[in-house]
Amino acid sequence: MRETQEELDLDVRQCIYSPIARLTPHEHQTSAFMWVYLIKSNDVPAYNTDDFFESYWLTPDEFFAKIEQGDKAKGDLFPILRAIKDLL
Repeated sequence: MRETQEELDLDVRQCIYSPIARLTPHEHQTSAFMWVYLIKSNDVPAYNTDDFFESYWLTPDEFFAKIEQGDKAKGDLFPILRAIKDLL
């Protein structure tokens, strides 16, 4: 909840959210053990400009295509989206 507030200026306590996946380094090649949540909100996140210089919405397939074209992304995004793609 704290990270979501810091990174997206979104108070999860005011949203509907649910866990959709639990990822592990050994099974999913992530850098840590992670829970992935689906957050439903009518508010557009206000990305922390100290941490992000650009943002845009992509489907998982659009994300994978950008990575294949050479775009850079945080290392854990690829295994996270690969693990949850069919759940979205």
